[in-house]
Amino acid sequence: MSITSRRTHSVVQEFTQEDVVTRVEKIISVQVGSDADLSPETHLQDDLGMDSLERVELGIELENEFGIELPD
Repeated sequence: MSITSRRTHSVVQEFTQEDVVTRVEKIISVQVGSDADLSPETHLQDDLGMDSLERVELGIELENEFGIELPD
């Protein structure tokens, strides 16, 4: 599986699933300020204590990292 990102300069960049997972884990770790034990099953609120504002900020970081737009 790969994800295609269209950056604002019309450059298309492809990410492997492994690359996406690694980047997402890094962004979350920076945001929560720790090297939390992350997995696809990790719950942002229950396991990491992220509130709604932190989850919105995470969405913005992901949009910026991957050049995508997430639905509101």
